[in-house]
Amino acid sequence: MSNDNSADEKTVIYTGSASPAARLVCLDTLLDESLKSLDIRVGVQDETIGRSDDNSISIKYNKMSRNHARVSFENGKWILEDLNSANGIYINEQRITRAAMGQGDIVVIGQVPFRFEIENTGPGMAPEPPPPADKDYVGDSGTMYAQHVGVIESLASPDDQPEPELEDLPPPPSANGAEPPRAAPSAAPEKRRGGMGKTVAMLVVLIGLVGGYFYWQSVSEDKQSEALYSTYKKETRRFLEQVEGASSTEPRQALESEIAAVDTIAARVDVALQQAKHHTGLSQLKQQLLFLVFERRLALLLQRGDFYDAESLIPKTRAAIDAVKLEQGAPLYDYGSLLDLSETAVQFKHFSAQYPTPGPDSTARPDDYALRKMLETKGRFIALKKQNYQDLSVVYARLHQLLEKVEEQDIRLLNRWQEISKRSRT
Repeated sequence: MSNDNSADEKTVIYTGSASPAARLVCLDTLLDESLKSLDIRVGVQDETIGRSDDNSISIKYNKMSRNHARVSFENGKWILEDLNSANGIYINEQRITRAAMGQGDIVVIGQVPFRFEIENTGPGMAPEPPPPADKDYVGDSGTMYAQHVGVIESLASPDDQPEPELEDLPPPPSANGAEPPRAAPSAAPEKRRGGMGKTVAMLVVLIGLVGGYFYWQSVSEDKQSEALYSTYKKETRRFLEQVEGASSTEPRQALESEIAAVDTIAARVDVALQQAKHHTGLSQLKQQLLFLVFERRLALLLQRGDFYDAESLIPKTRAAIDAVKLEQGAPLYDYGSLLDLSETAVQFKHFSAQYPTPGPDSTARPDDYALRKMLETKGRFIALKKQNYQDLSVVYARLHQLLEKVEEQDIRLLNRWQEISKRSRT
C-alpha cells in the first residue's frame, strides 16, 4: 500500500496567506502495518484515490476500487465524490455519492476509516459559524458563549455597580465654639455588600449551569454509545448465525466475503470507539471481531500452504487483541488459549505437508526428534481443544472446523508415522 502524497515530517507554520490544507488520517487497526500509518494530505488540487497506479493517491488494498474516490476543493470546502466504486464511501456512517467534509468527520473509503482534519483554512474561507442564539454553548477551548440575559448579568463585575457618593465633610466649627450637628452616616457600605452578595449568588448559579451542561453531555454520549454497541452486537450475532451451518470446506471466495463482512462491522466499531474510548462493551466486541477475522485468514493461508505466514499471523493477532484496552471487566473469551490452540493446528498442517505419505520406503520421513515434538504438540492440542470446546462450538465455527480436520487427518497421519517408527526399531 502506498501514499504518493507523503511529505517529510517537519514543523509547518501556517499564516493567513497560506494555501488551504487538510488531511485524512487512517484509523484502521485491523489490516496490515502500512495502512495504520496512512496519512493523506490534500490541498486545492484535485486528488483521486484508488487501487490503480494512475491515481494521485494509490492504495493497494483489495476493498478499494481501481478508481474509488475524488477529493476536490470548491468554494472554500473539500468535496468527497464517489467514482462508482464497489464498496462506496461514507461520511459519519452515511453513504454518499458527493458531499462536503467538515472538521473531525469520520470518512470510510473502501472499508478503510479516516478522520478528516483541517490544518489550514486559507484566505477567503468562511469562519466557523457562531453558536445559535437560543442556548448557551461551551466552545472547544472552554469558552462559554452566554446568550441568556441572566448569564450575562451574572458575569458582571462588582465594580460595574454605581459607586456610592462619599460622605460630605463636616462643616467648620461655628464662631461660638459649638460643635455643629453631624450628618447621618451614609448607607453606601451596606449597598456595596448587598451588590457583592448578589454577584456571588449569580456566579454560583453560573457554575451550576456549566456543571449541569457537562453532566447532560456526558449522559447523552453514554446513551449514544450504548445504542451503537447494541446495534453492532446484533450485527455480529446475525453474522455468526449465518455462518454457523456453513460447510467445513468453504471456497476461498466465501472466506474472503466473510472477512469483508466482519471488516465492515469492525470499521464502524472503530469509529464508535473514537467517541467512547473507555466503553467496555465496544472494546470487548472489537477483540471478538479481531479474532473472527483471524480464524478466516488462518484458514485461507493454510488452504494455500502458506505455513510461515500462518505462523506469523498468530503473534500479530495476539498483539492486536492485547492493544485493545479494557477499563473494566475481562475479555469475553480466552483469546490467548485459542491462539495457542491455533498454533498447534498450524504445526500439524506443516508436519503433514512435509511427510504426507507414511511408509518404510518413503523418501520424506520424520526422525525420532520430530516425532517426539509432534507427540508433545498432540498433547497440547487435545488439552487446549477440550478447554475451549464450548466457545469453538458456539462462536468460532471456522477454527472449530479446522481443528476437526486436524483430528481426522493430521493426528491420524502422525499416529501412522509413530507405528512405522516403532516397527523399524524392533
